Amino acid sequence: PREYDTDDIRSARWWNNYTSRENSYISQLFCGQMKSEVTCLTCNRVSITFDPFWELSVPIPQRRLKQVTLFDCLRKFVAEEDIGDDYYCSKCKNIKMQKRK
Repeated sequence: PREYDTDDIRSARWWNNYTSRENSYISQLFCGQMKSEVTCLTCNRVSITFDPFWELSVPIPQRRLKQVTLFDCLRKFVAEEDIGDDYYCSKCKNIKMQKRK
């Protein structure tokens, strides 16, 4: 069953689906794929999605005494965060606080 596929297989399936509709030299150069995981804090269900992107808006962390590097920005971008009460969990049927990474 598909629910037992590895992330690599799921990612490839979604990427192939996207590139079958949106394939060009420009997309081959500039388009990427991002994996998102959302965890329900009530039942611990993890929902995983793979989405195409053409750009990333990365946050710039505040540093007082040190220069900020691109690596610092990317680390902050991929950090786990609370996403509030606006996520519906299909397993426990609740709208609860969730965590995304």
